[in-house]
Amino acid sequence: MTSRTGKPIVIAPYDPAWKRRFEEERAMLYAACGRDAFVRIEHVGSTAVPGLGAKPVIDIMPGVRSLDAFAPRIPE
Repeated sequence: MTSRTGKPIVIAPYDPAWKRRFEEERAMLYAACGRDAFVRIEHVGSTAVPGLGAKPVIDIMPGVRSLDAFAPRIPE
């Protein structure tokens, strides 16, 4: 199977390291933006499901307290 770009889609066996990789990425987001900027940051998608094979891409969904309050944290 290939993606729209013509590259093959790879489904990898579940990797317990995916949880750690998410936690590392979440820590970097907290460090860059401050914990107070977020309601929470969630690990979503197939890599978040223990035991499930997935494309090895860590999907992250940050919930911010306010888009207006978060806007100044985004560099131009």
